[in-house]
Amino acid sequence: MELPPHVHPYDSEYFRTLRGEVTLVVDDERHHLSPGEDITIDPGQPHYFRNNTDDYVAFYTETPSIRPIEVQFTFFGMDHDGVFSRDDSYSEPDLFQGLLMSEYLHERTRITSIPFSAQRFLWGTLGRFAKMTGREAVDTAYLSDEFWNETVEQPAF
Repeated sequence: MELPPHVHPYDSEYFRTLRGEVTLVVDDERHHLSPGEDITIDPGQPHYFRNNTDDYVAFYTETPSIRPIEVQFTFFGMDHDGVFSRDDSYSEPDLFQGLLMSEYLHERTRITSIPFSAQRFLWGTLGRFAKMTGREAVDTAYLSDEFWNETVEQPAF
């Protein structure tokens, strides 16, 4: 599972691996970071991260705002709960959820897979419809330690 490529137009982002190996893809170049290794991503550089192993990965990050963290926890929580898939496999959010999440992030984090002008149009049309049906970009239930401690096996550090 991986989050979509994105950029921070105005801010840098810092990653340091604490446990396991995380793969960061920056401008289509792969960086495999082992514990203690770090990288700073400059503003405007498209990037994303993923775990290419079956092991736990833990890393420290300094993001431009709390919103990417809130979206990531919601994304992973919804996926864990099977919201995106009917067969218990990990999957991606549907178009509506993806639009709500990209709109929530857009001031400091922009998804690069769809042109920004197209995203703005879709937020005003399909995004509005998604909100009218009660959907939200962030679900606070997934932001609590209680959810993660009760539903996901926690690694021993």
